[in-house]
Amino acid sequence: MEDTRSPRDILNQALSLQPTSGPGVVIKVARPFFGDALQNDYHVHQRIADVLARRDSLDHISTVSTESPPKIRVQTPQPNSDSDTSAAGGYSHLWWKKNLSKFPDSETSNNGASILPAPALFTEHIPPLPSALRSALIPLYCLPSQQRSVSSNLVNVDCLARVYLGRGRPRKPDGTIIESANFGLRNYNLHLDQMLDLELPVAQYVTMMAETLAEMHWAAGTDGYDVEFVLGGCRHLRPHCRRLRRRGSDEESHDVVGGGNYGGTKERMAEMWLLNFNLCSRPRRVEETEREGGDEGCADDDDVKMWRIFEKAYLEQSKTLEGKEASEEEMKLPLRFIEACVEKQKTLPDGVDKIVE
Repeated sequence: MEDTRSPRDILNQALSLQPTSGPGVVIKVARPFFGDALQNDYHVHQRIADVLARRDSLDHISTVSTESPPKIRVQTPQPNSDSDTSAAGGYSHLWWKKNLSKFPDSETSNNGASILPAPALFTEHIPPLPSALRSALIPLYCLPSQQRSVSSNLVNVDCLARVYLGRGRPRKPDGTIIESANFGLRNYNLHLDQMLDLELPVAQYVTMMAETLAEMHWAAGTDGYDVEFVLGGCRHLRPHCRRLRRRGSDEESHDVVGGGNYGGTKERMAEMWLLNFNLCSRPRRVEETEREGGDEGCADDDDVKMWRIFEKAYLEQSKTLEGKEASEEEMKLPLRFIEACVEKQKTLPDGVDKIVE
C-alpha cells in the first residue's frame, strides 16, 4: 500500500529514535605524511568503542534484570581490531595486495609516484538514513529548482544528518532563511530550528550527547575534540511493515516500511552515531582536561533550556564513571568542565545566544 504520510510526519516518526543489512566496511586512507594521524584516529576510536561496548553490556544486564525497556544510546562504528593501520601491517597489507589493482587512476604524489598502497583504517559502515527519510527531506528543505537533480544524484544515497543543537539555519536580517545553493544529503546539516519544527526529541538528543561526552572524557580519557554526532540508519534494522496512525486521526492508518514490531521486538529506523576521532587527544594534565573540554562543549549548547539538560546529564553520567581510586581533584573535573563552558560562552560576540548572562 502506498505510503501516504507527509514528509514532515515521515521525518518526525523516523528521527525520533523510536523503535520502528549487515554492516559494510568503510576504508579511510591516509594522505601522504598523515599516517600518524590515522594511527591516532584508530587508537582513540578503539578506546571509545571499548568504553561504549562495556556501557552497552551493563545496559543489557540492567534491562534483563529489571525487565525495563532498553536505553537508547549513541553508537559508534566498530573499528577492525585485527588491523594495523600501516600500509605494510597485517590486515592492511593483505587488503591492498588483493585490491590495489582496483585503483588504477589513484592520485599520485608530486614526483609522480602513486600514493597507494597507504596506511588505511577499516571500520564498520554507518548505515545511511532510509530512503523514505531522504525522500522526505528533499521537498521540505531543498529549493524546487534543485529537487529533481538531488533526488537522482546517487551521492545522496549515503545520507547522514549532522545534529546541530547549538544553532539554527542562517537567516537574513529580516528573518528569512538563507537557502543553500548546493543542497545535498550526504552529511546533511540538521539544525535546531528544523528539529523543533519536526517535533523531534531534542531533549533526548541532548541527554544522549552529554552522556557520551562524559564517557569520552572520564572513561576513554580523551578530550573528544572535533567529534561529530550524526543521525544515521540502524545497525540492526530489518525491513518490515507496521500500521501507523496518521496524526490527528483516530481511525485512518497505513502501512510503512521500517519502524514497528518484528517478532515481538520493536525496531528503530534511525540511530545517533559518534564518529571522527582523528583530532582527539589524551589530556596530559588536569588543567588541560578543563581547558580543552571547555572549548569543545560550549560550541553546540547555547540554548538555555538545552544547556540545563546537558549539564544535568553530563554531571550525572560523570558521577557513575568516577573510579574508587579517583583523587579529590579528579572528582571535581566534571563540574570544572561545565564551569569552563559557561565562562567560554561569555566571550562570544554580541548577537549570539548565550546560556547565561
